[in-house]
Amino acid sequence: MAKPSTREELKQYCLRTLGQPVIEINVEDDQLEDRIWRSYGMLKAARMITSEEILQLLSQVRMGVNIGLIDDIEMQTLNELFVLTLPAHLQKLEGCELDSAQRNVIRASYVRKRLDGL
Repeated sequence: MAKPSTREELKQYCLRTLGQPVIEINVEDDQLEDRIWRSYGMLKAARMITSEEILQLLSQVRMGVNIGLIDDIEMQTLNELFVLTLPAHLQKLEGCELDSAQRNVIRASYVRKRLDGL
């Protein structure tokens, strides 16, 4: 399937992925936008973000950029964050081995700094 380029295409894609029409699913446009904006807000404010969370949050923000909902962040920045927030890259940036809790704090700090610079 081609990349969704409108809110409606994204909504339809999500519904199909979740099992519609086999399962009846009701999603309002406001719910989709809320999820995207919450993800963006969490990236800008969180003090700890796990590896799993960062992938989910960045993916949702990427959707927002793709459908034109978010226009103050470049796709290149998101792509860089996907890579540079991986555990090995964080340790390379810090120059030392980090445990999971340390990586979560450093990851959140790094993302906040990158997004504050926009």
